[in-house]
Amino acid sequence: MNDRHLSQKTAGMPNVNSSLKLLENVLKKVKLPELADKVDLYRARRNLGIAVKDLKKYEDLTSRFGQMPRIVIPKTHIDVPDLKRLGFQNSLVAVPEVGQKTWTTYRHPLDKLHLHDHGDVLNMHIDNLPSLQMVAERNSLSKKMREKLLKTIPAGIKPWTPGKNRKSLMKKLKETASGVGHAVLEGGPGYINYGLKQLNPFKVSMADEILAKLPKDYLKKRYGVTKTSSYTSPYMQAYLAGVKLAEAQFDDYQSVSDPDGFDEVTTKSDSEDPKSFRSTSYSDRSSPATNNYSTSGRNQSTHAKQPDEVIPDQTFETNSPKRDRLRGKYNG
Repeated sequence: MNDRHLSQKTAGMPNVNSSLKLLENVLKKVKLPELADKVDLYRARRNLGIAVKDLKKYEDLTSRFGQMPRIVIPKTHIDVPDLKRLGFQNSLVAVPEVGQKTWTTYRHPLDKLHLHDHGDVLNMHIDNLPSLQMVAERNSLSKKMREKLLKTIPAGIKPWTPGKNRKSLMKKLKETASGVGHAVLEGGPGYINYGLKQLNPFKVSMADEILAKLPKDYLKKRYGVTKTSSYTSPYMQAYLAGVKLAEAQFDDYQSVSDPDGFDEVTTKSDSEDPKSFRSTSYSDRSSPATNNYSTSGRNQSTHAKQPDEVIPDQTFETNSPKRDRLRGKYNG
């Protein structure tokens, strides 16, 4: 994975994230830590909601066979301490992503968001089913802690609720089955996909792959973050070339009358009436359409020779002897 160095733009009007961070630091200096924590929580929850919105918006671009949609979040807006404030916990078992910096990933007990650490950015997706660890965590939560965590859920995410008969055996069996289903249906294919990628000498990190699929300058336009280094790895360049080739649109040459420019005569003659005495395709308007007697350029014929020019005063005696005999000239 190429090293990415992200920096937040500070010139001009500061963005909302920078303003909230500035307010948080001011509140801490004036010894208002509780209010500072509320501002920080609001900022982190807001930024996570933006990421969830983009995850759904670009899911058709970032997903492919065997891979869930993903979105990249710069750590200038959400970092690991922010995840902890939002109630995320270290995931003990998770399918790794190519290029992630740590084996530790992060999940939330009340939703199915899952984030991987790629150094300067986090890569987020939504699991289809909760993991067994999160099923156990949510069932052990007290009502007070559950209500506190509900306030950390970002917009666009439906949180888990215990519902009725929470302690019933059937309810527990159903939740356990969903955790097992996550391990089998998501974990199994995920590890196979990860293993196959490790065998590929041209592999790129998952974060780089997702950024290449997102609109150009996504991080700059969405978060005001710029990269001080670009993706110059030959592996990344090969991947981007493959993406462009796969998305290229080629012309349908079956509908083009003369795609290479060398079939002009054939193309024109095919559109003529073969019974027509005069040809409209050639510059010599006196040549019959059935015989191309042109002696210049590409229209020159290799199958017929143009007859000698007829002299008018020789027409009667030289060119029509049969007609002359019929008229009785030689019959006395």
